[in-house]
Amino acid sequence: MNNNNEVVIGQPKQWGSMYGFLMSAIGYAVGLGAIWRFPYLIGSNGGGIFLVVMLVMSLLIAVPLIICELTLGRSSGRTGIVGMEALAGKKSPWVAIGWFGAIAATLLMSYYVMIAGNVAHYFFLSVMGSFKGTTGADMAPMFNGLMANTPLILFYNAALLALAAFIISKGVKGGIEAFAKVALPILFLFLVILAIKSLTLSGAGEAMRWFLTPDISKLTPAVLLSALSQTFFLAGVGLSSAFVFGSYLKEDANVARSGVIIVMSNMVVALLAGTAIFPAVFTYGVEPSSGSSLVFQTMPMMFENMAGGRIFGSLFFLLLFIAAFTSVLGLVEGIVATFADKFEMDRKKMTWIMVSIMFVIGLIPVLVYSPVLGNVTLFGKDLYTDLDFLAMSILVPVGGLMISLYAAWKFGFERLMKDVNSSANSFKVTTIWKPLLAIICPIIITIVIIVGIQSVYFA
Repeated sequence: MNNNNEVVIGQPKQWGSMYGFLMSAIGYAVGLGAIWRFPYLIGSNGGGIFLVVMLVMSLLIAVPLIICELTLGRSSGRTGIVGMEALAGKKSPWVAIGWFGAIAATLLMSYYVMIAGNVAHYFFLSVMGSFKGTTGADMAPMFNGLMANTPLILFYNAALLALAAFIISKGVKGGIEAFAKVALPILFLFLVILAIKSLTLSGAGEAMRWFLTPDISKLTPAVLLSALSQTFFLAGVGLSSAFVFGSYLKEDANVARSGVIIVMSNMVVALLAGTAIFPAVFTYGVEPSSGSSLVFQTMPMMFENMAGGRIFGSLFFLLLFIAAFTSVLGLVEGIVATFADKFEMDRKKMTWIMVSIMFVIGLIPVLVYSPVLGNVTLFGKDLYTDLDFLAMSILVPVGGLMISLYAAWKFGFERLMKDVNSSANSFKVTTIWKPLLAIICPIIITIVIIVGIQSVYFA
């Protein structure tokens, strides 16, 4: 095992503790994925059936693949592109695993930071009491007005990317790890309190039946693809950061247990977020399929109608911002480390180069809400939808497919099992995993990608 931790010029890399690693990895994956993305996807994809499919995919696909990606990172001691070059050879097609992850993460960041900026704006609105006297009918126009304010959105994008660059430039221990160790436990505790409070709302019973009861008639190829995309999103598979985070692990780190904890923690947060949000959705008459604005339309109404709502609302959006920004840090860390390693460039210089690129690409989703790109479509979809589809429904699943095949065949299942189990105790990789990685995961991912593309773009 080549655990070379000096993978980025001028920046020694290793986690300060396993707790710090787990909080950073969970925070990188959970972020807006569980609290913003999951509720609107389940709302648009049939409720309980989406949840069941996602749970199954998390166990069958996400857990094995996150363990594989962390192990490949630890085994190479390098980031995604250079790590795969070291493991498979510089001219090997398997090096695409590293490229797909870094490119997908860069595309994702172009609009993810915009959503983080929306959350920051709603925090300020809550603090100023701007939701006082508003009704459910006011929420959609308020959100649409924000998205149409291009200069303000671009200001948030620039400010958050600059802040992320500053923290990432501080390295692992003093940057992302220090931030996540404090932020994530607070977020989890507040979500528990909020979920309990939400269950007292009048629409809680109907909401939880819709949320937890699968309706098989609503199972479609589009639902399968959305569930697969969200499974990868929640686990943080195929986005370069898991590979990078694995390269920072010590040889005795328990990768198997860590992979399970990361995936299950994110599922728990997603369930808590759904429990906190959907009772308010049903109570205040918001349409569950409202799309990406669901959280912004629902939660202000919930806080407006509770005692101390201004305080609770401010805390909610503050903690949601912390969750979002933790993901931003994880994604930027993976991107910067990967490209700095590949191009042998100073880490700080690469940080500012990549955030600048993200800002420029981020003009696309921002301008979709303006007259500039508002009427521009590609394959019948707006450019924001196309960007998200390319990143999360093509590049990330294909990267996951390649990780599964590489780990099972080229890297060698026996070697994988030996590397993982060398530091495992109660939970270990067994021989039953080989057909799962070599056959079952690739078949499921391939079928879902194909039928999903057909259902979204060629139906």
